[in-house]
Amino acid sequence: MSVIEESEQPYQQSLFYNTLGDLYLSVRDMDQSEHYIMRAKKLAQKSQNYFAVASNLNHMGNFYAAQNKFQKANKCYSQALETLASIDESENLFALQSKLFINKVHALLEWYSKDNYKKDITETLNCEFTLLDYLNDSYSKAFDMIALSIHLQQISQKFGVNYRSTCNDLLSFAIQLATELNHDRLLSFSYGCMGLLKQSENLPGEAKHNFRKAVTYSQYHHPDIYYLWQWQIGRILYQEDKTEQAAIAYSLDSCLDYLEILKKFTLF
Repeated sequence: MSVIEESEQPYQQSLFYNTLGDLYLSVRDMDQSEHYIMRAKKLAQKSQNYFAVASNLNHMGNFYAAQNKFQKANKCYSQALETLASIDESENLFALQSKLFINKVHALLEWYSKDNYKKDITETLNCEFTLLDYLNDSYSKAFDMIALSIHLQQISQKFGVNYRSTCNDLLSFAIQLATELNHDRLLSFSYGCMGLLKQSENLPGEAKHNFRKAVTYSQYHHPDIYYLWQWQIGRILYQEDKTEQAAIAYSLDSCLDYLEILKKFTLF
């Protein structure tokens, strides 16, 4: 920390404090999160770097969203996108814009009531769809596709707008990309979200197939998400009146196995 504080590079300092604020946000320490994000704001302004300013606004938006202050969050994301408008095109620019559009969709989704579907949600989605074509194939692009598909499913449920075909296309491409990258965690998320999509379409067989794929890719190396998909399998089996199989999926032994794996990834 002292090395960062003694640095005379406000751009790098601002990025560091943004990340630190985000870490505190992830453990719900709102005071420390706000402290470091505001510290990053001052440094970003001092740097006069548009990318640093926009990045900080994104983190501020996330801070407000975590407090359910979605109108303020949306304002931050919009200001960040306006700030980036004058920057030359680059992969880093596209990646940050993609995050901002997805975060903006989430804020608007939570802010508006189910009887008040605004056109700016559609406009934001269209901007993100266009931007995805500019992004190079990468972990970040695949993860953005997964996040976008989750928001689209929520929009479909809340506003009655059918985005299921689009969700299927996004997740299918995410699976393809994750396979090319040979990234187990990304594959688990992709298949798991595809399972949730098929479940919402009342296709339990396809949902179960995808959840089992998700379990396969997370069982040994990603215990923090393994139990999510295992639980979904148990739920489907229970709904199919396959109580014994469901009990195995929910079993104490499975939980203990999960905890033993988790110990390897946790500092006590």
